[in-house]
Amino acid sequence: MAPANPRTLDELVIPAEYKTTIDGKPFLLYDSNDEKSGKPRILIYSIEENLNLMTNCNNWYADGTFSSAPSIFYQLYTIHGIQYSNVLPFLFTKLEAVQSTTLRQITGLDWYVSNDTIRASLKIPSLKDHLS
Repeated sequence: MAPANPRTLDELVIPAEYKTTIDGKPFLLYDSNDEKSGKPRILIYSIEENLNLMTNCNNWYADGTFSSAPSIFYQLYTIHGIQYSNVLPFLFTKLEAVQSTTLRQITGLDWYVSNDTIRASLKIPSLKDHLS
């Protein structure tokens, strides 16, 4: 049975079975609450295969929606890319707030920059480097 929906982010505790896919692969890749930083809560969901596909995309399409976000979050932010002649969703993020610090938290993660030239210029490791 699923746990009751929390009324606040302080009540949100994600059980282990909701952090992985049915076949046991990591799905909740980042929870800013784990760092106890005091920054707005961010949850990032994806799987390694999607991130690998995403790193090979020349263009990403990111957008946020407010109406689809769970009530305790401010926004659902997604990143899509083109693979196999289709636009595919690769990453889903739930944001407590939309602020420049929140966006810097997301874009500061190792795998965020996908363009090889930018990554090389900024000396940012690729997702493949990060996972190995």
